[in-house]
Amino acid sequence: GTRRVRIDGIEAHLPYVTELQRMIYDTIHVGEALERLPRLGRYDLVLAADVLEHFTRARGEALLAACAAVANLGVLIVTPALDIHQGAAFGNLHEIHRSFWTPADFAGAPSADVLVWRRQLIAFLPSDGVRRSLPRPTLREAAGLVLRACLARAVGPVRSEVWLQRLRH
Repeated sequence: GTRRVRIDGIEAHLPYVTELQRMIYDTIHVGEALERLPRLGRYDLVLAADVLEHFTRARGEALLAACAAVANLGVLIVTPALDIHQGAAFGNLHEIHRSFWTPADFAGAPSADVLVWRRQLIAFLPSDGVRRSLPRPTLREAAGLVLRACLARAVGPVRSEVWLQRLRH
């Protein structure tokens, strides 16, 4: 059969929803994640990227539990690895950083794998309790990722990929 991929998003601040988000997501649910997520059904993977730090510690733990409750395969968290003070931005109170998370905060979940890479903490919390390691790039792979990102910024993502393809051949 045909596998259907559905990518939904939750955005607390309606003005952040642009045409780009509408192109990426099948559905964007506007509202608080803790209120919206439990009503959306199940997902294979729940990605919370740059979300957790905007919740207080208690609400962040509740968000992790809500994500785990609807994830068939697991929850992937991306949050700053540095304690960065951030207030309201563009008049958006949802931008305030209310908590800071470290690898020790995930130690209570023995199946979790936590990686600090560059300025990001990345944690995978598998639903089945079986630990899986996140990929850890070698120095060469990391350098390649940095090169790709710099090139994309300099000449645009499409042209940079064309150039990289020519270099490979």
